[in-house]
Amino acid sequence: MDLRQLRYFVAVAETGQITAAAKRLNIAQPPLSQQLKIIEQELGVVLFERGKKSVTLTAEGVSLYRRAVDLLKMFDEMVVEVQELGGGVHGMLSVGTTLYSAPMLLDHLTYLRKTYPRLTYRIWEGEPDRLQELLDSRSIEVAITNIPVRIPHAHVHRMQPDPFVFVTMKKTADVSVDSIHMETIVQEPIVLLGPVYGTGIYNQIVDELHRFSDRPNIVCECHDSTLLFRLIHAGFGSTILPKSVLSLIPHDDLAAIAIEGSSLAYEPAVVYKEGAHLSNAAKILISRLGVTAPGPSGSEA
Repeated sequence: MDLRQLRYFVAVAETGQITAAAKRLNIAQPPLSQQLKIIEQELGVVLFERGKKSVTLTAEGVSLYRRAVDLLKMFDEMVVEVQELGGGVHGMLSVGTTLYSAPMLLDHLTYLRKTYPRLTYRIWEGEPDRLQELLDSRSIEVAITNIPVRIPHAHVHRMQPDPFVFVTMKKTADVSVDSIHMETIVQEPIVLLGPVYGTGIYNQIVDELHRFSDRPNIVCECHDSTLLFRLIHAGFGSTILPKSVLSLIPHDDLAAIAIEGSSLAYEPAVVYKEGAHLSNAAKILISRLGVTAPGPSGSEA
């Protein structure tokens, strides 16, 4: 079994379909199926339970998948590390971010895209707990998440806090006011972005609302950022967001009003694992975020 076959196996395991994996790998389906049979014959085990339209990993398949993912990541890191000994910027930059940190990340990725055209990207959006898992598994090199950070053995660098604002439709807002008190906000119909995985800033917002009312008027909790923005634009309710997030969406018809009576703020942080290899691209990104990136030996440069 070689690395090529391992990549085939991982692609099938992650897509759950031979057809989808073949498309992802840009190869024909019959050769892919044949390679899977060769791997199973070589190992003497069944790796997949085959259905009509999908495949599911057996216990042996799950074990191989976990090892294969780690091995392929180590191999890819080795290749990039050797390529970058000459100071070049190659390969793929994998970074994770919360929705609320995305505006901060966007400008820097745009710079990297223009400056290093050979670089490719994998970007994950998720709650802090999910980003922690991705860092631990080396699926991402850098996370831009929020304080508090509960990631062991990690470098954590705090960034400038981003104040929360009350976001509502201009046509329903009192445009004569510069701010709104939390005591008023808890009476307004509120739509919040709930966590899909673990906990996140959602819990901090809800706790703050409950500081001012036992029953804040939360009319909707959704788990998709696109739907959240659509609901606000439709006048379904108002929401509370870091001010910078408005740069991600059309907001000419929205009012962003400063919040009184609360110190609630989004506190972003740049996080990367201690001792983990960082590509040159990751080091450049970290430096652009205002953090001193580690040197080749792992010590701070």
